[in-house]
Amino acid sequence: MLKASFVVFAACALAGILEGIRVFSGIKQHLLNMRLNQHKRYGLTTFISTLTAAFGCSQSIAVVMTDEIMRDCYKKEENYQFALDIENSCILTSALIPWNIAALICTTTLNVSMYGFVPYAFYLYVFPILYFLYSWYKEARMIKAVHSFKRVG
Repeated sequence: MLKASFVVFAACALAGILEGIRVFSGIKQHLLNMRLNQHKRYGLTTFISTLTAAFGCSQSIAVVMTDEIMRDCYKKEENYQFALDIENSCILTSALIPWNIAALICTTTLNVSMYGFVPYAFYLYVFPILYFLYSWYKEARMIKAVHSFKRVG
């Protein structure tokens, strides 16, 4: 338990240092200027979480850094959606990066190559794609419903 606590502490410290020297301020400002609907915001969260997982080499660092970058893109009442997007992106895609702890421990324990587990870990790459398509479909249905309501009214 002490090791896990240290990893979370180190992840928060790294994200705090990077935030303190304003590494994320330009990215955050650019993201706030973009008009993001739900599926675009999820796609961007997935992209950023994959980059932070590759950079940080840890799921914990990826979650904390993605939260720090993307937090302002979600409104206060969308905290549940933000948590769901983090789970469906950061947590799953981190294990697809071979040098990330989430993948390294599994491949070392099972004694398989760094890329040997990827075909069997289809949940890790299929679920984020399906969730993106679902959010896109849900957004398209909502837009269609609004347009049909305007024609009637």
